Amino acid sequence: MASVTIYDVAARAGVSIKTVSRVMNKEPNVRPAMRDRVLEAANALDYSPNLSARSLAGSRSFVIAVFVDAALTIDHWKSERGADYLSRIQLGATLQCRDAGYHLLIELIDHDAPRVRQEVAALLAALKPDGVILTPPSSDNETVLGLLDKAGTPYVRLGPERPQGLG
Repeated sequence: MASVTIYDVAARAGVSIKTVSRVMNKEPNVRPAMRDRVLEAANALDYSPNLSARSLAGSRSFVIAVFVDAALTIDHWKSERGADYLSRIQLGATLQCRDAGYHLLIELIDHDAPRVRQEVAALLAALKPDGVILTPPSSDNETVLGLLDKAGTPYVRLGPERPQGLG
């Protein structure tokens, strides 16, 4: 069976695809009755927005990336130290992203590798995240911060050792 598209939802609700798009993107200028009609049609059809199509149609990827240190994360996982800290960050960020219609993607960064610049640049180019959450030591890594600034990617620094303004 073919996947349900925005066109199917629009046809079932008797509205334009632009109206369906406005409802799915939680835009404010949709009458409540119209919003309900579109959501009922989407639910009846088991519709879920296609992230690839959404990102092609606009300038957002609907992805928030979290950069965590590969060595620390793996070491902590193996020894069961620090898992609570990362688990709380991941859970909180996942819940907030979900409520905002985003997906959270965790990326391990090897900060000690000579190729950290290429690694981060490749991730930014491939993922085109709408934002990045930086955990230590990413939050203090000048290379990572410089690449994010150059790309114009908004970021949040968690627990930086040196406050450097807002990302």
